[in-house]
Amino acid sequence: MTQLINIIKTFLAKFYFLLLAKKLKNAQNAFNGFFTDAKSALIIFPENEDDLDYALKILNYVLDAGIKTTILLNEQFVGQVNASGSEVITYSNKDQNFLMFPSDIIKEKLTENRYGITIDLNIIPSIYAINCVGLTQSNWKVGFVNKYSDKIFNIQVKNYSQDSEISYKNLLNCLTMF
Repeated sequence: MTQLINIIKTFLAKFYFLLLAKKLKNAQNAFNGFFTDAKSALIIFPENEDDLDYALKILNYVLDAGIKTTILLNEQFVGQVNASGSEVITYSNKDQNFLMFPSDIIKEKLTENRYGITIDLNIIPSIYAINCVGLTQSNWKVGFVNKYSDKIFNIQVKNYSQDSEISYKNLLNCLTMF
């Protein structure tokens, strides 16, 4: 019964998201310097613990570039992530509503700043993370290709599900190009 409820919740959340999602209208933006010109960044860390080490490499690259960084991180991983030099927004299961959308507290924290770039590091699509990206007022939204990525990200990186290390290296290479 619980499994059926979760399937229905997931379906409703995806349906609601698709109703709210707008196609990005950044077709006229030049991609040159989208990363190097960014003054601030929001990095949404993966919900998969196995990917934390790869995500830290992305965080370190952004910090080394001198970009003011905010991290959205599941509170269960706080001890595993050295986020010195970054603002950290933590969330837990209680910060999700019935449809797995961010709570009002998280929404407020995400919308109080305007970020130059938002990077979602979830290789496995997360309804929660995708909706967090959608809440941000960011010129550039970067994430891995998934079923809904064209609705939310204006820069998408191919996901190699067999080897997540390759996916993160491709994302890092994408950032270094710009």
